[in-house]
Amino acid sequence: MSSLDKDRHDLQSTIDALQEEKKMLLSKLRKASGTGKSIESQTSKRDVSTSTGDLASEDPTSTSSNPEINDNDAEAPISSFVPEIRHSSLGISPVNIPHDQMRMIENINALISELALEKEELIKALTSESSECSRMKEINKELSRKLEIQTQRLELLTAQSMVNENISTKQPDSRAMYENTQYADEGDEVVERVLGWLMKLFPGGPSRRRTSKLL
Repeated sequence: MSSLDKDRHDLQSTIDALQEEKKMLLSKLRKASGTGKSIESQTSKRDVSTSTGDLASEDPTSTSSNPEINDNDAEAPISSFVPEIRHSSLGISPVNIPHDQMRMIENINALISELALEKEELIKALTSESSECSRMKEINKELSRKLEIQTQRLELLTAQSMVNENISTKQPDSRAMYENTQYADEGDEVVERVLGWLMKLFPGGPSRRRTSKLL
């Protein structure tokens, strides 16, 4: 995402710089064409004045005798200035622009169009990447929710297994204690029986033996 934004910003800055350069070139060309037009207009006026002066000096009666010629001569400089007015309304006359500068302008225009196409492609790619990123975020959210559910289930199963293990370990201990007490009781009974049997065999006990030995 960040790389696409950076590329987009770089292309935008490049386009702006090229447009500024184009404006500067156009202003320079306007200035150059303006100076060329002033020189051409001055030379054309001088040519017209000299031509009319020559006609007046050569044949003073011809102009007065033929009014149609006078009208045509009067309309000629007006029609010659019409293209200049049209070019001035457009801003730049292509005749006054040098060939290398025209080629430079064409190259700049081609570069601007290429950059515009690349910008559109990058915008489309950025849009698709953003939609894909949003889709991946939704998938991540869903997976996180499922993982949390599975973790809770695992914790519950672990707790249940620990409880069952504690119960199973307590039951054998109680059985062993019961068996041990039962065995202890049985041992006491056996000892008592043996002692009783011995007392029956020797009813006088050790004191009676001593008295019999003394006698």
